[in-house]
Amino acid sequence: MNRSRSDTCMIEIDRDFLSLTDRLRAILCTVADEHGRRAVSPSERQPAPKLLQQALDQLLAVLERACGDSAATSALRPDLRPDDVSRLGDYGLSLLDDLYTWTATFNLVEEQQDVQAVTVSLALWVARRSGQILTLEPLVNALAAIANRVREPAVLRRLCAVMGTVLDAAHPRIQQDLDKSNPGRPWRVLNLNRAIVATRSHDAKLMIVAFDRLIRDLPEEAPAFFREGMRQMQELNYPPHVRDVVQQYLRQWSGRRLH
Repeated sequence: MNRSRSDTCMIEIDRDFLSLTDRLRAILCTVADEHGRRAVSPSERQPAPKLLQQALDQLLAVLERACGDSAATSALRPDLRPDDVSRLGDYGLSLLDDLYTWTATFNLVEEQQDVQAVTVSLALWVARRSGQILTLEPLVNALAAIANRVREPAVLRRLCAVMGTVLDAAHPRIQQDLDKSNPGRPWRVLNLNRAIVATRSHDAKLMIVAFDRLIRDLPEEAPAFFREGMRQMQELNYPPHVRDVVQQYLRQWSGRRLH
């Protein structure tokens, strides 16, 4: 049986980042070939594909040395600190964001999807090694795009768990969410998207975990989220057990200002 792209994407996310280097290098080669064929100039802040290829090769070499023979585990060289993991991960996420921009420029759809999966895999690599995620935006965009393609409940449940790991690994300054003036800020979007994915999974236990996190992290957003959720329950004919969870939270928090 052929696997769907969403199934394949989640399998890649669940693999250790360093096991995806062959696919990543293949994408880099494809982008470099397209760039050479089309002679598209990079933007002022965007590295050309060949430079990006060199930078990612150097990063992968550093990460492979850091793990030694333990690439499939959370083990690292004793001298590599969590702060080092955080910085390496942040640099890698920046490079992958540039690579994604090139795949979008050339409309390489499968490569775009694979870069999204590799991006999330790198974030999990950081989280599993006690690092912190310093920049959320590329991750939030990747996770949102993956969520839009996913339909299977089991895949949605796994995706919800991944989103929770990313939330937990975000740097404390991100989690403090001090500047609430931007509704598109990644911390807000990720919390809301995780609650939506949990709802789409039809898993009541996951919904409760995601909803409680939403109340904790975005108390001012929760009442409106539950009201909109109840409207969606009616329009999209969700199963009764799913509607019951949303209705329970709506009754508890509707009209209240959470602190």
